[in-house]
Amino acid sequence: TCDTARHDIRARFYQHSAQMHNPRWSFDNTHVAYGSDQDSPGDVDLFVAQATYDHAPQFVGLQDQSFAACQAFTLGLQATDADGDPISYQMVDAPGGTLTGSTYHWAFPVVGTYFVVFRAKDPYGGVANQVVRFDVFDDGSCYGGMMAGGGDAGGGFSMKRTGSTSLQTSKAAASPVENSLLNGAASGVSTRDCYRLQTSPVVGSGNCALFLRQRGRSGSALNGARLTAVDHPVGTSVWMDQGEVLCGTRVPPVSATSAGRDVTAQVSGGDMLSLAAGQLVTVALGDSGRPSPVVIEARGQSGDPDASGLLVAIPDNEGGWRAVRHCWARQQFDELAIDSLAASSVRVTAVSAADIRFIGRVAVSGGTPVVQAATLLHAVRGDDDVAASIGSTDSSAVMLAGGDSLALTFASPASSDSLVRDWFLTVVAAPLSANQVSQARLRGSQRNLPRVFALRQNQPNPFSALTHINFELPVGSPVVIEVFDAQGRHVRKLTSGSFAAGYHVADWDHRSDAGDLVRPGVYLYRMRAGRFRAQRKMILLPR
Repeated sequence: TCDTARHDIRARFYQHSAQMHNPRWSFDNTHVAYGSDQDSPGDVDLFVAQATYDHAPQFVGLQDQSFAACQAFTLGLQATDADGDPISYQMVDAPGGTLTGSTYHWAFPVVGTYFVVFRAKDPYGGVANQVVRFDVFDDGSCYGGMMAGGGDAGGGFSMKRTGSTSLQTSKAAASPVENSLLNGAASGVSTRDCYRLQTSPVVGSGNCALFLRQRGRSGSALNGARLTAVDHPVGTSVWMDQGEVLCGTRVPPVSATSAGRDVTAQVSGGDMLSLAAGQLVTVALGDSGRPSPVVIEARGQSGDPDASGLLVAIPDNEGGWRAVRHCWARQQFDELAIDSLAASSVRVTAVSAADIRFIGRVAVSGGTPVVQAATLLHAVRGDDDVAASIGSTDSSAVMLAGGDSLALTFASPASSDSLVRDWFLTVVAAPLSANQVSQARLRGSQRNLPRVFALRQNQPNPFSALTHINFELPVGSPVVIEVFDAQGRHVRKLTSGSFAAGYHVADWDHRSDAGDLVRPGVYLYRMRAGRFRAQRKMILLPR
């Protein structure tokens, strides 16, 4: 740049076989006038040389991005510089992931809309900034909830409505997800869910190791976790339905039709039938002579309990159908067992899109499975052992918010060499919204005063309507919390007064001091309490 008022050239320019002294702009501001020696005042022996400016880098082909959640996403950055200068890259306000060189990588994207600032810089102060919108959508390959798995193979499950908790055998972030829990559970309602693990949770020590991780911006209140070993004869399978253990073998259907098509092969275990929301399949099970269990192997989408899942109905003897169960498929294929249906046919309606691989009866075996509960040894969340809180459903709940992890260790019961063992994990938990998580933590932490001043990240973030800002005071103090836009202009004063020592919350409804709704974008919020100063960023999304 050149301050023409002072005739002071501060831009970098290239010299071509000349020594330049006391440079200044020429009258047309396109050339540089300079003296021939150091003593020249700049207006004697003037020479005119072409000035070459430092050009800022420019991004090439960088556009808004739309991609699926829970699948690794990579974005290559490219920028050019007219001066041929080397370019380095930075990012601001990224929701996750890492930037290595010119490559951005997000291993496990979370559903939501984000605005990320990518920056290209040269060594001489040239900077280019570009805001890129990330639209991360749910394509059914993952659900933001509780995730589980176990054993040396790892694994996990997810809860659609509560963010995602993954259960793994170790704390390795790359451990694969096994399946989902609490699909269809209503927010704030304690729900019991029993899941048959696909891999053994037994590790090298002989104990059972499981790992729960809460993903997303919501949470769960976990009241209980129990691991059960079920030993049964070779050649049979076991299921659990509402606490009852079922043992037997699957019997394929006699026939199945959907939309006038014969789909028997697709629901007999060797293929797959995809149903859109509202579509149904009618299955002839055959006459077993007595009420028998029915097994449905499916995977599907989750969400609002009333607008997702599968409706199972049987004939009502009046020419119609009577609903007997509303069940919710998990993220990956899993078997749903319904005990003692006195019917020779069933009709399954997809409330939301689902894939079905098997619908049939269970031929109950005569043997009695051996059921043993594994003893809980440890339950560690962060640095805290919370085994006492989840060992009994009568105890207080353990809060799992987005990013929280819970490592479970059980003692493996003795087994018989002549029997096959399956493992069932039962959890009792209530899905929580981001606001419920914030308020529950606030109430639970009031018993102990904070040790330091703190300004926490707002929840939810990003947000489109209302967000909550938690702050902590070790002693009573006047507190001012204000919101500013990305240019540093004042938008709203949220608090101005004295607060007692403890944990507090300030809400922002994306309005200015004048009561006007502000535009979507990046905002700053700052806290002043005595000598304490803190600032954080938050993102307001379009409604």
